[in-house]
Amino acid sequence: MQRSRVPAAHLIVQHQPFGAVKERSLWTQNGGSQGMKVDLNRELTVIFCHVSEAIVMQLGHGDAANFAQEYLSQSRKCYQEFVNWSESFYLEIMDLSSVKPDEALRLVLECWRAFFEALRAVRGVATGQLLVCVKSMEKDRAERTALFIYTMGRAIHIQNKFVAASFKKHPAIATVINYHLFGN
Repeated sequence: MQRSRVPAAHLIVQHQPFGAVKERSLWTQNGGSQGMKVDLNRELTVIFCHVSEAIVMQLGHGDAANFAQEYLSQSRKCYQEFVNWSESFYLEIMDLSSVKPDEALRLVLECWRAFFEALRAVRGVATGQLLVCVKSMEKDRAERTALFIYTMGRAIHIQNKFVAASFKKHPAIATVINYHLFGN
């Protein structure tokens, strides 16, 4: 089977994703939290389809591809649950407090930032190690691949901790919520 030499990252979405999350006007214009959920699910589906196709193009259909597809599937499940939690958390804030929609959105986005910063911390360590590998050329391809697999495994582990804590109870997000409650 001839595999493409196109970098996998190039096959991923060519536009700026998650516009409905970043701009409140788009969020309300597209149906509020339901609109946000629809937009995010649509964009996530496109991204995950492109990544899945890139896995097949780069790895074919063997064990490595199956392993990568399983990691992708677990990530997709976590992100979908996070989108669902974001929607219900926003509605909970609006129902149980006197905050304005923009303030509720800011809190939800702060939770998003905490979620992605926790994941970025794991990937940052791996990026640093890869830069050292490239500069020293000490590590061969198998060692770099092992580092990628380990990093993805750690990221999946962190995602699973967020899911197990129903997101809101995870220390990274709970800190954001408590800071918001006591800071206002």
